[in-house]
Amino acid sequence: MLRRDPLPRRPQALAGGRAAQTGGHPSVQRRPAAAGLWEQSTAAAQFPECLPARRPRPAPAGIIPAATARPGDGVAEGGPRAAGELAVKHPAACIQCGDCVEVCPVEKVGGHAIVTFLADPDAADYSVWLCTICWRCHQVCPTGVDIYGLMMERRRHEAAPGGYQTAFERVLRSGLALPISQEELDQVRAAWGLEPVELPPADLVHILLHKSPSE
Repeated sequence: MLRRDPLPRRPQALAGGRAAQTGGHPSVQRRPAAAGLWEQSTAAAQFPECLPARRPRPAPAGIIPAATARPGDGVAEGGPRAAGELAVKHPAACIQCGDCVEVCPVEKVGGHAIVTFLADPDAADYSVWLCTICWRCHQVCPTGVDIYGLMMERRRHEAAPGGYQTAFERVLRSGLALPISQEELDQVRAAWGLEPVELPPADLVHILLHKSPSE
């Protein structure tokens, strides 16, 4: 409980009774300081509930949608985008909170798949090809920016960097984008104190891709 000690005598500057303390307005009544603080704190606590739900800012006119519907687009049920329901998202809704950067595996190893792309989505840059399509950025974005969809749309307009076609061919042959033998894998995992694992057989990749080795 707040308490105000009385003055030994009323200063001349405050002479005039309630008019001096209320500015002379008769509708202003004195109230205990503690009660005023309680009402202010209660009003402040209720203020966020009065605000409307936050929505992403609308995209400026002239911006191309992030995803263009094409036959076969979409992912399995439960993913960020269901098949046949392409969400149109724009980088204009980005509030630069950094949540996507915190979960991006490329950013953790020194790459800039997200930061470089969001800085200038229309610029031709290698960053769009660094995305591993893990969906983590989309899952944590508070405004629902479809970063994956934006990057995939940009990839459709850019030539793949050198080496990508070779990596795809390696995946079809061996299931691995980078060539490594079982012996080399065992040595690397042993150096890091990890348990040994076996490389996936290439036949498994052919089954997943509905492709036989002879095709």
